[in-house]
Amino acid sequence: MKRILAVIPFVVEDDLRQRHEAALNKAASPGTVVRAVSLTTGPAPMDYEKPGFRHADAEVAELVERLQPEFDAAFINCFEDPGLTEARRVAHIPVAGPLETAVFLARSMGERFMLVSPDPNGEGGYRRAIEAHGAGALYSAFLPVDFEVGGDNDHESAVETLSSVIRRGRADHQANLAVLACTDFLTLHADIVKRVGGCVIEPAATAVRALELQLDMQAKRAGAAA
Repeated sequence: MKRILAVIPFVVEDDLRQRHEAALNKAASPGTVVRAVSLTTGPAPMDYEKPGFRHADAEVAELVERLQPEFDAAFINCFEDPGLTEARRVAHIPVAGPLETAVFLARSMGERFMLVSPDPNGEGGYRRAIEAHGAGALYSAFLPVDFEVGGDNDHESAVETLSSVIRRGRADHQANLAVLACTDFLTLHADIVKRVGGCVIEPAATAVRALELQLDMQAKRAGAAA
């Protein structure tokens, strides 16, 4: 069994944590168990757009360091990868970031891609991260969408809104590949793909699958060395 820790870098209600955990386990392969945990102190999703907002990077790293004996791998359950560098400094298990993993996948596909994001002011930071991960030449467009992160969004309305934005982006920017730039979109992903077809990368599930592959490779190397 593979045990993967999903760290939500916000203080959230338990029902939201449970929804994320259920969706992640549904997206994981058989034999993988994902447990989602959130911060007990620090920012809440509603704080994200407040002036001077800062992610709780140190608190994320502390959670990973403290809980890692119970898990085989971990990832930061937020598209901005907050605390990823700090967590990797203290972890002896693999730690993934959804942004990093999604951009690496998009780069490997060699297709122009767009970001669909609930943060209208996030393009600058995302563009810098995309450049740092070597995918700048493939980045095509940043498309903000009306969505309340951590909020009680109507499923059908959210699916239709994101689907419409992706269709428009494909028509306006000649980018068939869409990257959903928020891990809150996980529960919408399957229905979005049904409506728009083509390639839509969901970063949280992508991080889980990347960690599963990494753990499989580690097991094979250990078996070969035995």
